[in-house]
Amino acid sequence: MAASVGKEMEARTMGMALTPEQRFEVFGEHDPAQYDAEVEGRWGHTEAWAEFWRRTRAYSKEDWLRIEAEGEDVEARFAAALAAGA
Repeated sequence: MAASVGKEMEARTMGMALTPEQRFEVFGEHDPAQYDAEVEGRWGHTEAWAEFWRRTRAYSKEDWLRIEAEGEDVEARFAAALAAGA
């Protein structure tokens, strides 16, 4: 139980509603948190960053998987359009 609480606290500290296990299931070896300091340094003072942070920190695992699938679909359609000569 203590480990579960610790993992939940870590996820909340990072500002994500996902547990570390869920982040791994969604992002695999790619950890988007590794760019947090750089991104916040560049855009942390902007209203756009505040809005992005407010929205994404509440995303569930299912939200992230849906977003990933939508992105893959867009990429596939662009590739098909390019292959078709567009």
